[in-house]
Amino acid sequence: MPAYIYALKCPRTGKVRYVGKALNPERRFQQHIRDCRRSNCAKDRWVRSLLSDGLKPVMTLLEFADDWEEAERRNISRFGGVERLLNVQDGGVPTWADKEKRAGKWHRRVMARFNNLARDTEGIQSEVFAFLASAYRGMRSAARSLGMEDEYEAHLEAVFGGAFE
Repeated sequence: MPAYIYALKCPRTGKVRYVGKALNPERRFQQHIRDCRRSNCAKDRWVRSLLSDGLKPVMTLLEFADDWEEAERRNISRFGGVERLLNVQDGGVPTWADKEKRAGKWHRRVMARFNNLARDTEGIQSEVFAFLASAYRGMRSAARSLGMEDEYEAHLEAVFGGAFE
């Protein structure tokens, strides 16, 4: 899925401090601003320090890439890698994938339960699907609160060919 690769720059020095990807750059920028108080990672501490001085990072679009994973890795490396930037990864890994590792066990259990019930019963399949859709709506809400809604929607699109509504 194509995405924008962007840089967050220091408004004082113009130096690139963070490289990321976004499906919707304006919304992603607002998520950085809104959600910086929810985390204590280096990037969020930096954004909070700018905000406390009445400043905001400057978002610069670097490219629009079909292969965003490769483009993100290349741009993180171009600006000094994780050694110089506030990124915690070399790039190319959807942020949701880290959380997905933890959620993967839960997802497999829910899907196994769904498949077993679907095989064993005919009458409650729609109820099970409603339960599963509700669980994914809850995960979407959690992703939104973590500022990872774009990544979660991309994950649903990749896994299921669309999101649960």
